[in-house]
Amino acid sequence: MSEKLLEKIFSYNFNLKRKRKNKKIHILNEKSNIVNIFDKPDNDNANVIINLHGKNNQVTIKTLKNIQENLVINIYGDDNIVNIGDKLWSKNLYITIGNDGPCQGPCVATQTIIGNDVSIEGLAINTYNSGSKVIIGNNCLFSTGIQLYNTDAHPIYDKSTMKIINKVKTLEIGNHVWIGAYVTILKNVFIGDDNIIGWGSVVSKSFKENNVAIAGNPGKVVKRNITWKINGVPDGYVLNELE
Repeated sequence: MSEKLLEKIFSYNFNLKRKRKNKKIHILNEKSNIVNIFDKPDNDNANVIINLHGKNNQVTIKTLKNIQENLVINIYGDDNIVNIGDKLWSKNLYITIGNDGPCQGPCVATQTIIGNDVSIEGLAINTYNSGSKVIIGNNCLFSTGIQLYNTDAHPIYDKSTMKIINKVKTLEIGNHVWIGAYVTILKNVFIGDDNIIGWGSVVSKSFKENNVAIAGNPGKVVKRNITWKINGVPDGYVLNELE
């Protein structure tokens, strides 16, 4: 690896509580956690906070260059992985794994994966179940006020067998998915590629089809055979045709 590349990589491996001197990045680590960050924010208003309470947690962030306001990661538990890909543009991104409150608790062995070229206005990802996963594909677009809630927070049992009936596994969003403002996506949901989820929708089941628009509460397919692109790139805003 070249010296020039090494200069761009900030690698943190703290065994004790410690904070990075750069005011834009605040890291609180306990025990044997690892945080790898490959650059720093360009924006003076950027606020990156990473709190790791536990051991053997790994956070990898390929880029912080285009963080506009807040990127906050809170992990309570052990052996959890957060991996954020390249070319992220984000205004407000909050990732919460586990809890230190009386009604929940720490998580073990979760994964939160965000792909490349993802754009986020406002997104909260919540995970309170060990062994669960949240996966976001490449080239996704998130509006504001969005919640990915891959948990029911508390277990629900079949009373006759006392087996848990609300198990939490994987919430996955495919590639090139546009999610409108104030959408909530619940546990174990799969969203296919090149889809749109409309404003204020609540998605509680999987949609494996590609090229569909999903809307409503509960969400359902309202249009098929569609695709989309980010308005303004590269052709400028798309204007409605004048009658």
